[in-house]
Amino acid sequence: HALRGETLLWPARGSGVRLQTERILQGVVPAHGLEVGSLWAALEGVRRGDGVAVLPASFMARDVQDGHVRSLGLEAPSVTVLHVLVTPPAALLPSATGRLIGLFAALR
Repeated sequence: HALRGETLLWPARGSGVRLQTERILQGVVPAHGLEVGSLWAALEGVRRGDGVAVLPASFMARDVQDGHVRSLGLEAPSVTVLHVLVTPPAALLPSATGRLIGLFAALR
């Protein structure tokens, strides 16, 4: 009900935040939606009054603290964002970078 009459500013389709937002809303589709492409664009749209957005608390903490945006305090503590490490082919990596990637892989 909180989204009734609001324009929901969506990050890019396929982004981690977008996927988590779709999961949180579980099929609830706001009357108006606008895909803005990035978290920064969504935050800027909220700052300008173009709509509302579901954003990571850490991402918008400074804006909330400074009074540029307001958080409704809706929390989804079980939501996590998947991060992936993308690199060029191994043959193009400096050896130090290859070793660092090996350390990350060992953490999985």
